[in-house]
Amino acid sequence: MVLIKKLSKIQIAILLLIGGITALIALNELSYYYRDYYVSAAISKAFFSAILMLVISSPFLYIFRRKDKGES
Repeated sequence: MVLIKKLSKIQIAILLLIGGITALIALNELSYYYRDYYVSAAISKAFFSAILMLVISSPFLYIFRRKDKGES
């Protein structure tokens, strides 16, 4: 909880957006697969997408963090 209090509203919105997109990807992939052993493949694809989105958005998270501290 302490970590969340240190984040700005924009950073929280970006992280929630990534979480929502990850959940949608997982549900979409699960709708294509109807066997149990494909469930892990769908979840791993969703987590890979989440990690990719975090890597892509990390510069923006850093920029917003610097702006909140007053640095330019």
